Amino acid sequence: MPAPPSLAELLASTEPFALLDDARAPAGQARSRLLHGFTGVLACASVEDLPAWQAQLQAAIDAGQHVLLLADYQWGLELHDLPPSACEHDGATGLRALLFAQQQLLDTTEVAQWLATPGPTRCGLLGWRPAHDRQRFIQSIARIHAAIRRGDTYQVNHTFALQGLAHGDPAAIHAQLRQRQPAAFGALIRLPQQHWVLSLSPELFVRVDDGVVSAQPMKGTVAAGDNPAEAAHWLATDGKNRAENLMIVDLLRNDLARIALPGTVQVPALFQVQPVGRVLGMTSTIQARLAPQTDLATLLQAVFPCGSITGAPKRSTMALIQQLETASPQPHARGLYTGAIGWLQGGTDAARMQLCLSVPIRTIELSPHPGGGHYARLPVGAGITIDSDAASEWDECLLKGDFACRDMAGLSLFETMRVDAQGKVLSWPAHRARLLASARQLSLPLGPNTLDQAFNQQQGRLAAGPPRRLRLSLAADGRLDWHCSVLEPLPGTGPVTLLLSPSPIDTPHWLLAHKTDLRQQYDQAIATATAAGAFDMLFFNAQGQLTEGARSNVFVKLAGHWYTPPVAAGLLPGVMRGQLLADPTLKARERTITRDELLAAQELLVCNALRGALPAVLAP
Repeated sequence: MPAPPSLAELLASTEPFALLDDARAPAGQARSRLLHGFTGVLACASVEDLPAWQAQLQAAIDAGQHVLLLADYQWGLELHDLPPSACEHDGATGLRALLFAQQQLLDTTEVAQWLATPGPTRCGLLGWRPAHDRQRFIQSIARIHAAIRRGDTYQVNHTFALQGLAHGDPAAIHAQLRQRQPAAFGALIRLPQQHWVLSLSPELFVRVDDGVVSAQPMKGTVAAGDNPAEAAHWLATDGKNRAENLMIVDLLRNDLARIALPGTVQVPALFQVQPVGRVLGMTSTIQARLAPQTDLATLLQAVFPCGSITGAPKRSTMALIQQLETASPQPHARGLYTGAIGWLQGGTDAARMQLCLSVPIRTIELSPHPGGGHYARLPVGAGITIDSDAASEWDECLLKGDFACRDMAGLSLFETMRVDAQGKVLSWPAHRARLLASARQLSLPLGPNTLDQAFNQQQGRLAAGPPRRLRLSLAADGRLDWHCSVLEPLPGTGPVTLLLSPSPIDTPHWLLAHKTDLRQQYDQAIATATAAGAFDMLFFNAQGQLTEGARSNVFVKLAGHWYTPPVAAGLLPGVMRGQLLADPTLKARERTITRDELLAAQELLVCNALRGALPAVLAP
């Protein structure tokens, strides 16, 4: 078998590829699949198209194509005679088969080496927010309890989305998540238009091997806590969780019976507990032998979507899910989440079919952000029964998203402040407000009381002396670090000199508004400017608009008036910039500034909290 292309080679292209990753496979067993050489998509928008779609799929397999199957949860609505969702998820296209010319089988070591080939890269997930608040979740649980009392349902899988942002290479993010929470049914998928799927699913939906169909629903969870063994014993013996699991086992037994040889449905394993990150999940296994007439279309119609992520009975519960999750003011369409991801080979008939589909839980979908980077979407959910406590279920949902939300920012925040000759930190209230606001927006743990206590201790240690530079860093885990050094005077007198960057800024715009340590381009610019005897280098965005210097904000005098670029152009709202905008004598205003306007400016000022406002000129 030829060696697979490197990840760097695949990333250099814009073509889709997929890694279906069994990170829990025994050593040396090649259970992961790398699909590449994208040739096209076969989409099935409705149930009536299934026969024709299946025929096309069989022809592709016969021609040597390798198949990635993706199914959005909403595709199952038509299967159960339910109306389509009024809230369409971005990128959702029902059921589709992505076709690839090449496939390599890899073991866990080979996958880890393959993911590491581009080398270290800065990346992260941050800014997570629930799409709706705790109170709305509690109200939804009350509605579910009312439906259970009416007899409309016995159990409902209720979900909502966590929404955040991603920076850096999605493949590098997946590699970090894989180390944190290795999963048997993981997936790293690049879709058309730079949409990505990063799945760390622990749940098997359905597997077909040698005519035997297996399902392994996961139902029942608990926090692993400080004593996982004790928590596992509690989960395996807890009556509520066992009942919840057994309901879904019965549902899937009935689903499989529709496509199985009579008398072959069995349950070889019940209530098995396994770790899933910081929670424990309980699974059971159902098996049957496929009836000879069962093909892929028949199988999907019988079992999709998986009962573990609907509840029971399936159809009426899906109707209730529609009411709850697509209701205003914040409608939520599940999309690929709780649908299916997997591979198919051999054929679409029972005799040849080899199939493995996961339930895409613990799954992040990335879509391009117009300002760079990606929007991130991580739905989470809980199985609600009559005994469920709404507050506990809310906490459990957040814990399920913890693998992607905790310490995954991939950056730190910092503030650089001037300490005067008396040992006083200047402009502390403005630095404090900016740091707290950025920490809140990017979901870094920092409370005002913690910050104030740390600052008061640091201020108390500062004595009189020469002007100093004080740097405060906030790490992704909430750790605060202080560093103080003497502030050396600038060489020479008169206006400082500025260079112009030959390259536009390459950091996502939404990150530039925060003072982060993602500064490689800026640090290189400062080094270049310093070597040339200049103070700073000015940057432009992709639209050719002036933004900021690598270590300063810039003000430009045009036709007798002072202007500074708006934050929307992609820049940090500096502390000194804010003071100059508030200065009634300067009367400065925000305005977009072009390169030509900069070159024709009457005067220039650059400013930061360390040096104040400095007259400046452009280098010849």
